[in-house]
Amino acid sequence: MSQQHRKRALAAVALISFTWGTTWLASKLAVAEYHMPPLQTGGLRFTLAGILFLIYFFIKGYRLPTIKQFGKLILLTLFFLVFSNGLTLQALAFPGMSSGIGAVVGATVPLWVAILSIFILRNQRLTLQVLLGLVLGFGGIVVIFAKDLQAIADPKFEMAILYLVLASLSWSIGTLFNAKKDKSIDPFYSLGWQMFLCGLFLIGWSYYKEEMVPLAAIDYHVWWCIAYLITIGSAISFVAYIYALKHLPAAQVAVYAYINPIIALILGFFWRHEELNWYIAVGAIITLVGVYLVNNAFNKQPEIED
Repeated sequence: MSQQHRKRALAAVALISFTWGTTWLASKLAVAEYHMPPLQTGGLRFTLAGILFLIYFFIKGYRLPTIKQFGKLILLTLFFLVFSNGLTLQALAFPGMSSGIGAVVGATVPLWVAILSIFILRNQRLTLQVLLGLVLGFGGIVVIFAKDLQAIADPKFEMAILYLVLASLSWSIGTLFNAKKDKSIDPFYSLGWQMFLCGLFLIGWSYYKEEMVPLAAIDYHVWWCIAYLITIGSAISFVAYIYALKHLPAAQVAVYAYINPIIALILGFFWRHEELNWYIAVGAIITLVGVYLVNNAFNKQPEIED
């Protein structure tokens, strides 16, 4: 790999480390502050982002994916984008759930990947370092909510936490699917289809679950949030992410996962005056240390072959 490609890839990691941290705030503003239905918000974001991607590739002469490729795309889309984003947005719509805490819970994805890899796929070993990482990772989440035990007693808040946990688990399953890359389709073209399909699924989900807002009646603040999520959060960031994965080891790219929650916590505190106490700060650090230990351990051990 040339030095130029490496510098660009490192710049891409730096970019997504910041931008994906900001998307938590943009999503929270849309669904909680401007009262936009969460599933409809996600549906509009991904449908429009996907259309932009696909127009670009159709102009370049790309053909429609085969039926077999579509099957893989749909399966990957459901776990990697639909369930993870749909559940996350519904959790953020709850007034008591801050964007920063949502980001910290979202950062537990590597912990779920570890659990699935060790106990379901059985292609990784449970070492002492991994076990310590899992305990710290989930223990940090407990510390974050320790001060607000009364809030946890609220069934709606419990549901918001459950949604975030399930969203992380879903993204983890999608990550494992994505690890087995389909070389028959361009990854950027695949991303365009995933975003477009995700948007359609979320709009359908919204139609059955929410009272959708007519497009003409959507507050212009919401459109600004969606425009930011489309351009910065989807188009630019996902392209940067895939570019980084193509030119850097996965362990280096994973650095973004430790920075995103910090960015989200800081922005939520200064922009929306979300609570940032010692429980949240210490719990977030403990969780991120746990995530680091799990990632570091997995990067050092080879995958177990069947």
